[in-house]
Amino acid sequence: KPTFVMLEKSQLARFSPELGKIRYHQLWKPLAVLAYAAERALIFLHQYLLQNWVFTLVAFSLAIKILLYPITRQTEAAQKKVDAIRFELDPQLAEIKRHFDGEIAHNKIMEAHKKLGVSPFFSLKPMLVTFIQFPILIATFNALGEMGQFQGVSFLWIEDLAYPDSLMSLPTPLAIFGAEVSLLPFVMSALTLASMLSMGGQTKKASMIFMPLLFLVLFYPFPSAMV
Repeated sequence: KPTFVMLEKSQLARFSPELGKIRYHQLWKPLAVLAYAAERALIFLHQYLLQNWVFTLVAFSLAIKILLYPITRQTEAAQKKVDAIRFELDPQLAEIKRHFDGEIAHNKIMEAHKKLGVSPFFSLKPMLVTFIQFPILIATFNALGEMGQFQGVSFLWIEDLAYPDSLMSLPTPLAIFGAEVSLLPFVMSALTLASMLSMGGQTKKASMIFMPLLFLVLFYPFPSAMV
């Protein structure tokens, strides 16, 4: 008669080295290495420094923010430069479009960019700088999703960090959001919007609202530890 053993994913390698290879198998190899590093960092913080998974998550989040701070500063600097160029360029482009069209307008637009020493794609630079941090965020996201240590850990109104923070149930499920009402995703989205507003610049209001709404929809059904 076969014997079945229930194991956490983190225990697979201890049971069988081959089973241990299953973890993070869905990730590209460098991302898998980063995910393992993020997991080991979380375990180290909990085991040797904090002994509390909530404080560990907070400390780890702050460490990631500090690690990515130089990139954040570069993104802000790049965005300010883009805003300054737009301030000088937009009136010229509007004037060109008002008086010219077709190939003549195109040539004059290219000439206006050339005089300022930029390409028509200059506004993409802040986005490209931001993309540098994506591997770390993807790896961290996957590490949190693989760790079973958050099961049964509660904090304030959150009963279990391994599940969404359900405050109440709706009589009828809503599309995408389901039947559970969670507060944490709304807090996260509000903080994201506040962060974007604090950066200032000439970012359009529509784009400022889009990112927090996207985060709200994407992260709403996810475990509290991830949010």
